[in-house]
Amino acid sequence: MNSLAFTLKVNQVLSEIEKGIRADGGFLQLHEIQDKKIKISLGGACVHCPSSQMTIKYGIEKRLQEEIDPSIEVIAVTAF
Repeated sequence: MNSLAFTLKVNQVLSEIEKGIRADGGFLQLHEIQDKKIKISLGGACVHCPSSQMTIKYGIEKRLQEEIDPSIEVIAVTAF
């Protein structure tokens, strides 16, 4: 998969995931895709949620790995 196709697929999957996050009062922001490292932040109700790191690693990262590439790593960043 070339980098444009990879980026488009990542954006598509994140858009689907964000629907569920928005339903809980939060939002997801994509900051950067560098190789197979995807930097995101969660905002809204997710900021103070104790499960946000679990959501990133065992929800978002796992789904991206299953649907696109098992070597994807999702990294949480602080939004400014």
